[in-house]
Amino acid sequence: MFYCTCITDDVVNLLSWTMSLLLRARVNAALTIQLFSQLFHFINQWLFNRLIAHNSSLCTRSTGQRLIRRLRRVEMWAEKQGLELAAECHLARILQVCNFFSVQYVCCSFFHLNQYVLCILLAVFHVVKFTVQNTVQLWLS
Repeated sequence: MFYCTCITDDVVNLLSWTMSLLLRARVNAALTIQLFSQLFHFINQWLFNRLIAHNSSLCTRSTGQRLIRRLRRVEMWAEKQGLELAAECHLARILQVCNFFSVQYVCCSFFHLNQYVLCILLAVFHVVKFTVQNTVQLWLS
């Protein structure tokens, strides 16, 4: 647990260091927002690929809940820096994947996840009482 908290702190510290460097260099605000949008997109992409990689042992309810807590810390940092819209937009998909893993029943709306992604998630995360086809039909309705 301590190890994981340190990693989350390291990410937030790295983002803070990057922001202070950009502020010291007086980089245009629009460029700063674009840079952090790319960083948030990279975090989203890296976590998503790591979750659905060959090892499906990460696709559990507890992992989803842990990632939600950690990503909320990144979102809180972004809100303090005025980057809440960039964080919200670019971290939405991974947050919905984490919510998918942490919900009790798969009947919620996951508007950032397309049918292909949802099928991949259902393939790596074993959902009781629902088949892939029934869940996709619920999702599309």
